[in-house]
Amino acid sequence: LVVDEVYKLNEIIRSLNTNTANAIELAQETQKIEREIDIKYRHATIKLLSEVTNTKELLLIKDVIEGIEEMSDKCQRVSDSFILLALSL
Repeated sequence: LVVDEVYKLNEIIRSLNTNTANAIELAQETQKIEREIDIKYRHATIKLLSEVTNTKELLLIKDVIEGIEEMSDKCQRVSDSFILLALSL
């Protein structure tokens, strides 16, 4: 899903020059993807804590899951900036 979010950001950049309304719509789609990632992050964290008993594995997998979620949050911040940029054009 994070890869989809990054592709949407690329599409937003391309459409800022030609169609700002489309850029805003694409930015809203990235926000939907980010919300979906947040939900999956919560479910994965709960599942991880209940199923993994090895502390080293737990910490490693938790770091990976948090990294993905942080990447998604950063994409959302970029998407918010693109919305502001599109509205100012």
